[in-house]
Amino acid sequence: MKPTILFISIAMLAFLNAKDQPKIKLSLLHDNNYKNNAHKIESEQAFELASQIFNSTEFYNAIKDLSFVYPNHCLTCETLDYSRKTRIPGKEVLQRLFKNPSALLSFNLEEGECRGPLGHTCPEWENKEHETTTYYLADSCNMHELETKYRLAVNICHEYMHFIGYCHPAKMGIEPQNGDIPNAINYRDDIAYRVGWIAYYICVEWQKKSHSLK
Repeated sequence: MKPTILFISIAMLAFLNAKDQPKIKLSLLHDNNYKNNAHKIESEQAFELASQIFNSTEFYNAIKDLSFVYPNHCLTCETLDYSRKTRIPGKEVLQRLFKNPSALLSFNLEEGECRGPLGHTCPEWENKEHETTTYYLADSCNMHELETKYRLAVNICHEYMHFIGYCHPAKMGIEPQNGDIPNAINYRDDIAYRVGWIAYYICVEWQKKSHSLK
């Protein structure tokens, strides 16, 4: 096969894969606690960015061949099953992520502390109204190299994993204390943290390229 034909074939395959890839749209249901109008605009941009991250080929390819320990599963924020040894395939995570093509989230943007947690989420499973909080001082200290909209998008991607049923398997020593960086050895087995890191590196590249929100 000639190089030109091979290049065209690869390009067409990438286009078809992108076209067939499932999509999700995250939207604001409620918003409050904005310090100023700029925070409101940045929050709206962050939700659009989070949707674009999940829908990107980069994200899909980064997750699909991974696997994670079973205790990532949760029914509530407190109920975990640590007895199962079965691993969770990355493709199962993607199936759960894209099961519902749209999601409404109530979003709180609060000050927090520089060395504190980046955010907090506990899904309301029965009411199906999800609320998440991001602490912008912690967000800024932790990802100071990123613009606000990108920082918020990274945390939204991380927190959304809790909405679809994945908690932190804290007994593995993954859960960070006092805002510390997740355990460098075990974080790769934590779905929410792994998704957060993948989203972070995507945002780093998108910011370099002045990624468009349209």
